[in-house]
Amino acid sequence: MEKSKSDSNLTKSHRPIKHFWNNYQWMEWMVIIILAAVVYFLGLWGFANLFSEMKETVSPLDICYRGIQLFLLGLDPAFKCLNWQLEAARWLAPAIAGYTAFKALTVIFREQWQLIRLPFLSKHIIICGLGSKGLLMSQRFIEEGHKVVVIENDENNESLAQCRKNGAIVLIGNAMDEETLLKARLEKAEHMFCVCGDDGINADVASYACDLIRGGGNKTLVCKALISDPRFCHLLKEREFELVKEGEEGSRLEFFNLFDYAARAMIDDSLLFEKSMGANRPVPHVLIVGAGKLGESLIVHAARKWMGLEKKPARKFKISIVDKAARENGKLFEHRYPQLTKLSDLTPLQMDIHSKDFEEGSFLFNFRLFSKRKCDISIIYVCLDDDSFALSTALVLHQLLREYDIPIVVQMDREGGLASLVEGKFHGLARVDAFGFLDSVLKPGLLFHGTNEILARAIHADYLKKELAKGEVLDNKPALVLWDRLPGYLKESNRQQATQMSKKLDAIDCHIVPMTGLAPKPVKFTDAEIEKMAEMEHERWMKEKLDDGWKYGVKKDPVEKTHPCIVGWDEKNENGKNKLSEAEKDKDRAAVRGMPNFLAEAGFEIHRRGKK
Repeated sequence: MEKSKSDSNLTKSHRPIKHFWNNYQWMEWMVIIILAAVVYFLGLWGFANLFSEMKETVSPLDICYRGIQLFLLGLDPAFKCLNWQLEAARWLAPAIAGYTAFKALTVIFREQWQLIRLPFLSKHIIICGLGSKGLLMSQRFIEEGHKVVVIENDENNESLAQCRKNGAIVLIGNAMDEETLLKARLEKAEHMFCVCGDDGINADVASYACDLIRGGGNKTLVCKALISDPRFCHLLKEREFELVKEGEEGSRLEFFNLFDYAARAMIDDSLLFEKSMGANRPVPHVLIVGAGKLGESLIVHAARKWMGLEKKPARKFKISIVDKAARENGKLFEHRYPQLTKLSDLTPLQMDIHSKDFEEGSFLFNFRLFSKRKCDISIIYVCLDDDSFALSTALVLHQLLREYDIPIVVQMDREGGLASLVEGKFHGLARVDAFGFLDSVLKPGLLFHGTNEILARAIHADYLKKELAKGEVLDNKPALVLWDRLPGYLKESNRQQATQMSKKLDAIDCHIVPMTGLAPKPVKFTDAEIEKMAEMEHERWMKEKLDDGWKYGVKKDPVEKTHPCIVGWDEKNENGKNKLSEAEKDKDRAAVRGMPNFLAEAGFEIHRRGKK
């Protein structure tokens, strides 16, 4: 999992400058105004000195008028001997005037200029729908150095001006119209994201675009439809192509759900379940306030995380749900996920969050010891749609639990705004963290890689779990950090390992499908299959090392980049023995055996072809 390859070396260097300039373009106009003022007064100074030397009497208004003429008509050729002030002003003034005119015309004709660029675009991103998600996605992609075309049906959309200002090309039209899609250069695009605000429309547009381009020789187009309902999205994933389909003509249809991405990130970032491993450690108790789509996704991922860590769970972790319809939702969740009752103790706490019962907070305390209330809650997730209401709810819980060290994670729409109050840790809110929902999930890396990115994160989470179990401390070395802080080359290594999973499984006539429940259907690999996939994993690792400049050496030396394991799987030494030890081979075999767990945490399972 080490590789000296960055995520995007091409765009990384100019990205901070471009981001700064896009957000502070008003400073450019301030600089122009200041320069124009300096040049103007320089001209006045020069004219005053010149007329004084010529011993001519000129009114102040005439001098002011001549200063203005420098920007419009230049300097009167009758003046021969110029002082340095006028010499500088007569060159700078027209330059500033010309640049200002150019900038003004650019602003006026920005839309026309963008449309002129359109026929020459290739390897760009198409976004269908310009709501809050579409606008943020376009901004993020542009900051990463990508070319973006946005298709929006409403010509009165308030976000159009901002989107164009950010640098995106905007087309007004229906994304289900063939002419509009072809005008957006669909056949030359690399990715298409459908975020129109309606699940049915998103699925239809993505499917239509795939049908339109399929068979046209385009091997790069990936059409992704945003599906807001997590369960509906999971069912639609049955239609997705396999994770890796190299060499296939046409396009690929994928579906993604933001609640699923967010819940996974919230569970993984807490490291709550990893820290609860061990017979002497208390089981986690998760309190979820708000049993909507994000709340349900949190329950699903918490259960899968616990199942993956406990293997054959002898202990149940605790989940408490606070909601006006908590009992009904609890029964619904147990019906949808029958294994939930085997993995957890689910406690529905039915109450109105606006009620006196909630603000009293007696439900937070499970018993009294020597007249002191005790609370066994490990973490609280506040999953409410309204930012103000979510933050006020978190503050109520913070006040009730001020004597306890319990983290409170609040779902907020964006990282700015009200979330900044929490990020600033005002009034001692050290245990309250704002989770910027859109900012956290609408990231180019996650959106581009999709399932592959989820698997890569699961691989890294498994690495953290093992290292923490050994007694390592988080942030102790470059790889021992949460995913968002992981260096780019290590992220890429995890992604390549995730991609290789599909190839390994294909080699033994298996494939990856969406998991229908909380636990995957059991799959048992034969010894021959394990050996075959372990050899493929070793070859993947060795290629990664060789690409990074490593070579064979008797000892591992990070400075000289030598490693004793850069040898073939069955390569022999002069004595006829394998150069690669059985202990090293066992590491690859263990990685292969662990694939079902990685996939289960990502919501997938392994099926043998021809079997259901």
